[in-house]
Amino acid sequence: MPGLAFVVVGHVDHGKSTLVGRLLADTGSLQPGRIEKARRICEERRRPFEYAFLLDALEEEQLQGVTIDMTEARFHWRDRDYLVIDAPGHQEFVRNMITGAAHADAALLLVDAKEGVQEQSCRHAYLLSFLGIKHVAVVVSKMDLVDWSQTAFNRLVDDYAPVLARLKLHPLGFIPVSAKEGDNLISRSACSPWYQGPSVVEVLGAFPRGAEGAAGPVRIPVQDVYKFDERRIIVGRLESGRLQLNDEVQVWPSGQRARVSSCEGWPGTAATPSVLETRQPVGLVLDRPLFIQRGDVLADPGSPPQVSSLVAANVFWLGRTPLVLGHEYKLKLTTAERTVDVFSIARVMDVASMHVEHGRSQIRQHEAGEVVFRATRPLVFDPAADVPNTGRFVILDGYEVVGGGIILEAEEVYRRSYRDGLPKSIGISPIQAEVTSAHRVVAYGHKSHVIWLTGVPGVGKSTLARYLEGELFQRQVKTFVLDGENLRFGLSADLGFTDADRSEQARRAGEVARLFQLAGLVVIVALVSPFGADRQYARTLVGDENFTLIHLDAPLTILRERDPHGLYSRVAGGANLAVPGLNSPYEAPLTPTLHIDTGGESVERAGARILELVLPKLAGIPAPSAASSRAPERGFCVWLTGLSGAGKSTIAEVVRARLTARGREVTLLDGDVVRTHLSQGLGFSRADRDTNVRRIAFVAAEVVRHGGIAVCAVVSPYEATREECRSMIGTDRFVLVHVSTPLAVCEQRDPKGMYARARRGEIRDFTGIDDPYEPPAAPDLVLTTTDSTPDANVQMTLAYLERRGLLSPSRES
Repeated sequence: MPGLAFVVVGHVDHGKSTLVGRLLADTGSLQPGRIEKARRICEERRRPFEYAFLLDALEEEQLQGVTIDMTEARFHWRDRDYLVIDAPGHQEFVRNMITGAAHADAALLLVDAKEGVQEQSCRHAYLLSFLGIKHVAVVVSKMDLVDWSQTAFNRLVDDYAPVLARLKLHPLGFIPVSAKEGDNLISRSACSPWYQGPSVVEVLGAFPRGAEGAAGPVRIPVQDVYKFDERRIIVGRLESGRLQLNDEVQVWPSGQRARVSSCEGWPGTAATPSVLETRQPVGLVLDRPLFIQRGDVLADPGSPPQVSSLVAANVFWLGRTPLVLGHEYKLKLTTAERTVDVFSIARVMDVASMHVEHGRSQIRQHEAGEVVFRATRPLVFDPAADVPNTGRFVILDGYEVVGGGIILEAEEVYRRSYRDGLPKSIGISPIQAEVTSAHRVVAYGHKSHVIWLTGVPGVGKSTLARYLEGELFQRQVKTFVLDGENLRFGLSADLGFTDADRSEQARRAGEVARLFQLAGLVVIVALVSPFGADRQYARTLVGDENFTLIHLDAPLTILRERDPHGLYSRVAGGANLAVPGLNSPYEAPLTPTLHIDTGGESVERAGARILELVLPKLAGIPAPSAASSRAPERGFCVWLTGLSGAGKSTIAEVVRARLTARGREVTLLDGDVVRTHLSQGLGFSRADRDTNVRRIAFVAAEVVRHGGIAVCAVVSPYEATREECRSMIGTDRFVLVHVSTPLAVCEQRDPKGMYARARRGEIRDFTGIDDPYEPPAAPDLVLTTTDSTPDANVQMTLAYLERRGLLSPSRES
């Protein structure tokens, strides 16, 4: 196995392939007759013999004398094995050079003694630094063309050393060579009596092994799973660490564990070793069957990799078309491929001038930048500084390699704001509430909280959620269940069951849970939520102190017996279904607040254990009483529609405050607030407006169904969509309030400057300017803000609700 992998890089025609070819020849590493064959080809083409022909395998390379593709070769010198990677130097083939360098532990930088340091020489040095290759040496080639001039050599060292120092590259040495003649490759040459440093192979021998090595954590990216007989052979390469029989491994991103029961080899080959070393291809059989697929990573349980849908990385861009904020690309990391979009660009650097810019929305060709990528499915990775091979990646646009890079330290990922810059809508800002969480605690008698139940299908999440809801309700706790299946009938009706859709379903549930938690409720989320990054996002939204994660688990035999939706039986019958934990990923929580085996524990016992954890966090909860069993008051929705600037949000805030003061459970759904979270990806086209309104109506319907009051302040410009909302919530529980303010008055108010921008043509499809507002044909109530105060309008609204029988009269009335 190779003890050291190193890449040879340099400007085109500086002699890289000649150096590598001569190294192979002088170390006796070529196949018999290889040199003679190359000489014969040169004679037939009437060209002088070149050692580069021993490496340049493509016919086009031999014709042009230019290395196009990456070439690998192995050789042995003294007590060490080497893997040498000859990378192209021409600017057009830098992407191939990056592919080669991404697999190297060390590098030789080649610079022509006669031509000196070129722009491409600086770019290659930057790329090595960028990819985290710390062990380098500089080979000054073609010294015979400057008559072995010490002055020329020293001048090149003086020019290149400061460039490398700025990049924090500290070469082990500058070596003068003539690769064509073999001078200073194996031993010191008489042509350079003034040079007393090491030869090329002596420098290679001084390079340490890769940073990961046998001492590093075990990392095996899965290439494939073979099944020739009853065995499931997991195939890959040990990129880091050392593995032996009976070692425990953990599969990521699922988090499942097993032990290595055997190491397999191809039939007819020598016996496979019981100990596996770094960079060794492996075929493993585990002691129990697990669902494993290409792109998963086997790792040491004591040193797990990072798992996240958001990764911060340094990227070097090669594409002719710039990397653009929000654009989708394909990211290849070891054996995994993920669709990613550019979430943010922190800074951009021009590699030639080292000039850094902030606030850019794109990275042009041959520029580098710090970028946050967002993946459709979580990535398994290590910071490149810790385990280079699982921290380096390439980026594809279609089928073309357009960039490469390294993942930064893990804390760099999580230090960034997850939601920064997400809303697609422009000119919006959250509306600050006048009723605070402290007010709600006093009014409701308890704090708000989110209980998140996660587990594979059939494990009992919905059953336990309903039990908890009943128990909390008996204790006069204002509670609400967000069930994944119910969400799919409304808020998530547009989603399927792909990994990306499941992730988006969890994101939406987290955003809605946050809204209800802010409204003072105890929210019970019953959702598969298979990816750890999505559950972490929900925790971040509501705050760690307001979040309890419960992992429900059960043996597969019990899940198959329950099988409430027939998923397991349909898969067994050959149906093409993706069931998390069975044939698609489910990342079990590593540190849940509570782990419950529903196969061996009753609903009552499981519920009691959860309540023991949660009730102290709510504070001041009374015991169940007979009085608590009285019928709850009816829920209803007050839907305020009108132009932007009409005064909807102002009225809605006061309505919420008055209803809360009467002891009612109120959720305010303001259109601007919803757009910053739940509808973050939507714009202002008619389709996007309708989607936003329907999402708000779905949330409102759930609030009403649980006896709460939803106050919605949203433009909702289209009559048909408003009527659709009325049907969704219930005609007898829906109150449509038209806040009728003339367009001229709204333009005069223009609190956010939106009308002025629309008039200037900066905003398109703005309601009232170049997109219609359809006044309600038959509103339940009409409020005017030009001749009435907000307080008067609120009094009219409450009086109407009392007349409709939706609201009990206040003691003062």
